[in-house]
Amino acid sequence: MKIKIFFGIAFWSLLLLAGCNRDDISFESPSQLLRFSTDTVFCDTVYNQMRSETYAVKVYNNEDKDVLIPKIALEGGSGSLYRINVDGKVGTSFENVALRRKDSLYVFVEIAPVANAPEAIAEDKVVFNTPAGEQKVTLFSVVQDAEYFIKTDSNPNIISENTTWTKDKVKVIFGDLTVAEGKTLTMEKRNQSLFPKKQRNEFREKFEIDCEW
Repeated sequence: MKIKIFFGIAFWSLLLLAGCNRDDISFESPSQLLRFSTDTVFCDTVYNQMRSETYAVKVYNNEDKDVLIPKIALEGGSGSLYRINVDGKVGTSFENVALRRKDSLYVFVEIAPVANAPEAIAEDKVVFNTPAGEQKVTLFSVVQDAEYFIKTDSNPNIISENTTWTKDKVKVIFGDLTVAEGKTLTMEKRNQSLFPKKQRNEFREKFEIDCEW
């Protein structure tokens, strides 16, 4: 019985000692500028209402201390076409972001645009505010207007009238697209039509396409 009590006391004493020796993390305001993996993020061309790939910016803390970044935000605010992910959270503005000494964190970027012209430039900036100064990473993408043809159970995706696809909008096709018997689909020069790879090959087998660039 005495042995059990002795080992019990020894066990809890070790736990208490380990707790007392644990490093307490104290975060301070940055006194130096942050360092970034890039100062500009060039996103691939994106299409109206279609979410882009995710891009990453790496943020480095070169200081020999743990810091809190007071604010990381999109300059365009809630009206921005971009969204950022900081520490696993998606939004447009974040406060008091922790960054350990000599460590780094990722800021993930994506864009889900709404186009109001055949082609436009979407630009914004990720702003880092610290006592050492304000720093910015530029976000840049070309946005093209698009029209979607998506086959579903309720939409057989049939072109039932003589139709001309102009070059003003990119055409994005998901699933089968059928031109009704006796009807004609005309594609203007420099018209862009996007298919998944398998569909693109099937389309070429079924139709003769004459393109001029």
